[in-house]
Amino acid sequence: MISIAMQMALEPDTYWFVISRKWFRAWEAAVLSKPSKEFPTVTEETLGPVDNSDILRLETSGILPDLVEGYDAEFVPEDAWNNFVMWYGQPVGELKRRVIAYPTATGMLETRIEVHPPTFHAFVLSHNPTSIRHVTFKISSHSPISVLAAQAAALLGVPNTKKYRVWNMPPKTPNSGITVGSVIRNTLLPIPLDSDAPLTELNRLSRVLGVEVYSDDQWLLDAESVSIPIDPSSAVNFEGADVEPRPGVPFSGRPAGMPVPRGTMGLKNLGHTCFMNAGLQCLLHIPELEQYFLQNLHRRELNPKNLLSKQGQFAIAFGILVQQVYPAAAKLSLTRVSGRYSSYVPLDFKGVVCRWVPTFAGYEECDSQELVGAVLDGLHEDLNRVLKKPYVEKPEWPEDSQGLSLTEIESRIAHETWVGHARRNDSIIADLFQGMYKSTLSCPECHKVSVTFDPFMSLSLPLPAPTWRHSVYFVPWDVQQQSVALRIHLPSDSTCKTLKKDLASKLNVNPKKHKFFRFFEDHVNITEVVGDEIIVAYELPVRATIFKSETAASDQFEHPLIIPVFHMCSNSTFGIPYLVVANSLNSESYQGTKSLVAERYKQYVQPNGVPNDSFELRIFSSNCNTMETGFRIDSPGASFVDWGTREHQFEGKPPIRPTEALVCVWHRDSWEQFFPHQSMFNSWEARLASEAKEMPKTRREEIYIADCLDELTKTERLGINDSWYCSRCQMHRQATKQIQLWKLPNILVLQLKRFAKRAKIDKMIKFPIHGLDLSERVGEPTSAGECVYDLFAVDDHKGDRMSTGHYTTFAKNESDGGWYHYQDAVVTPVSPESIVTPGAYVLFYRRRTASVQDILSKVGTRPDALK
Repeated sequence: MISIAMQMALEPDTYWFVISRKWFRAWEAAVLSKPSKEFPTVTEETLGPVDNSDILRLETSGILPDLVEGYDAEFVPEDAWNNFVMWYGQPVGELKRRVIAYPTATGMLETRIEVHPPTFHAFVLSHNPTSIRHVTFKISSHSPISVLAAQAAALLGVPNTKKYRVWNMPPKTPNSGITVGSVIRNTLLPIPLDSDAPLTELNRLSRVLGVEVYSDDQWLLDAESVSIPIDPSSAVNFEGADVEPRPGVPFSGRPAGMPVPRGTMGLKNLGHTCFMNAGLQCLLHIPELEQYFLQNLHRRELNPKNLLSKQGQFAIAFGILVQQVYPAAAKLSLTRVSGRYSSYVPLDFKGVVCRWVPTFAGYEECDSQELVGAVLDGLHEDLNRVLKKPYVEKPEWPEDSQGLSLTEIESRIAHETWVGHARRNDSIIADLFQGMYKSTLSCPECHKVSVTFDPFMSLSLPLPAPTWRHSVYFVPWDVQQQSVALRIHLPSDSTCKTLKKDLASKLNVNPKKHKFFRFFEDHVNITEVVGDEIIVAYELPVRATIFKSETAASDQFEHPLIIPVFHMCSNSTFGIPYLVVANSLNSESYQGTKSLVAERYKQYVQPNGVPNDSFELRIFSSNCNTMETGFRIDSPGASFVDWGTREHQFEGKPPIRPTEALVCVWHRDSWEQFFPHQSMFNSWEARLASEAKEMPKTRREEIYIADCLDELTKTERLGINDSWYCSRCQMHRQATKQIQLWKLPNILVLQLKRFAKRAKIDKMIKFPIHGLDLSERVGEPTSAGECVYDLFAVDDHKGDRMSTGHYTTFAKNESDGGWYHYQDAVVTPVSPESIVTPGAYVLFYRRRTASVQDILSKVGTRPDALK
């Protein structure tokens, strides 16, 4: 109930209450059972009343400044507050705040909770600097101007029987006041003593008031000479002072400044909200949306009763945003002056987004593309012209063609899908962003084909897989052959199975007959091997299976054992580990096993190998559940198993478990004889340096947007976990799947999938600014020019990860045709060539033949459109 109440819309002149976020977290842990390390044992009985002491000033009991919703405080409506008081008792520090509606530059009203009522400083004007009295006080911005004047005079001790005037002083006036002689001509604004207009109606009002008391039958100031000769409700420029308006404090007004060049309004960063600003700037530069909201057409199509809508709040908030960014005073041909910027604080819009999409609540960096998607979804449902969504079945691909060609069937299914979707989704967002793609599934066994069509609002383009380069060492099973080292180049989306096939082709071995030993399953991506890690491929005469402890005990010796062999001398490991295969059908004696191990040394010690008495055999296990890696073999706590004890325990079977390894403990003199210090047996790197040739350096591959589109539409085989049920085979199959663009939207949004599981891919993707032609990629027949697009905005990200870095926007200003870089509040002109960067994340293209009037003409013309 409380959570629902907190999502209520703000209504002017209602009251909300500020609650400490710390106490609110304790309440969530006690009542909602929300996990909390801070309050692990709190219960509803031990919770206690609302405690706001941590957000209050100790000396004044006033609320602390700069509180952040969701981090320091929460806001609840009056009904929710009354419930808290009834349930838990009288609170510690009641913070009741009024909801204020104030006009913006466009005349549209915005509502905000007045957390911090404005603070004013007042002083009595006097000739004597030592007799100046001054006070500081707070007053609601909803209060009439006359109340502001009366309260200032009363607090300064001016009797009601005396005549007085109240002046609004220039912003730079000291809070403690100035003398009459220091007043400058034409700088004071008279405060009407009988006006009922609220403070919110003033465009500018400084925080310093001077009270002039009538004495000795005269005023201290000449009103005509000190007054500003304009109406107090109009914009005022105090001696060129440029006081920045503060979010949530409308009474401070807006600086007169310079008129805003149309289309160059920045958006203030509210604290890690660059992702929101960047996404919004892209949407704000769509001509159709600009005109739709500037003409208030959205108010004719609001559908707040739609169960999927945001009660119209998304559309209303976005409409206010558009009208703020494109104010009526903006000039079409005005030249921007260097160093001067105009910006708007999108606090109201952020509040609406956070209220309906909790993912974006708080002030943490989020994905800009996800924000764009959430805004479009919210606007679409708020403005959906369909009052009651009908049930629509998705058409299926027929089993019998009934004499129709494949092209005819495709066209029919596509048309039925599009019409069915439009019966439930009809809005300006659908008119602009909705496209459709074709998905084709093919069974590899019976060759059954299934084609479906799905609408989309944006396309996520995978980047071509970069080349994976690594050294791989191959150890043949034949001891007469030397191990070799190779440089392998494969696409980074390859699997270990692909690596094995590539090795097989280069080495002329049959991977079906001689499996390679591996610590990775076949399906594992080769990029799991990173940095300077070493890959070794062992050729084996038997099937290579990594034993797992879950295997039944009776099955442990059903297959030949693949046993790792490590080498030690003087309690230190050395050399390259290798593998032996013990025949599980015949038990191996100690000497027989030594002979088996010694035979494998011939690959490294030429020409005759080593005698059996050069080393002793030990059994080692680190109690792992897979094949022993030997990682802890030379650790202080390592222990070895006695061979004789094992032979007695495993009578008739090899005296070694599948998860154990053999260790050759070399005698010192034998080790020095067969393995001198410079022996290549000591490291793989030495063998690589002597045997592998470096691949010639290749020129860096260039990637184009066409390559990304190719990746999207290439044929792929489904994975085991994504298998498709074939109705003809009546079982799941790893079918092939291909996506093809079928119907293109007016606004084409392309997301480059730069964020991988490990890090961001910062490759330069080249994309055209003009003339992106997709005609050869579209299945639906179209007229000439319908598939040609021009870029108008780029959502750009700089940084290593999605959760860090900085989002900005490059956008084309339709008003002057120039490109600008929108970095939150800072807006600067740029050249078109500079917008193609390695940080380009989301690309916004507009159909070259798109018409604003064609889109706007659909408003209110549908049979079920809202009136």
